[in-house]
Amino acid sequence: MSVGTRPYRPSNGTEGMRFDDRWCSRCVLDSDCNCEILTRTLLYDIGDPQYPVEWIEDDVPYPQDSNPRCTAFLPIGTDLELEECRKDERQMVLPL
Repeated sequence: MSVGTRPYRPSNGTEGMRFDDRWCSRCVLDSDCNCEILTRTLLYDIGDPQYPVEWIEDDVPYPQDSNPRCTAFLPIGTDLELEECRKDERQMVLPL
């Protein structure tokens, strides 16, 4: 059975703080407190075209865990140039 995904938005401040602790605070993209993804989640409604597609959760019925996550997550310490190279299908790069 294939599980689809849907955009994710924390339902309250506590859930948002947990998401931030798990993803944003450990991400190189937010290490300088300037993550465009986080800013767009605060500025736009979940149905808006400008709402970030990077924040997703599994489309599963409650009470199953929907596994909210940020698909742009890069752990602090990740070499950004190497990561960009890995995304380029034309490059031959060894896995981490």
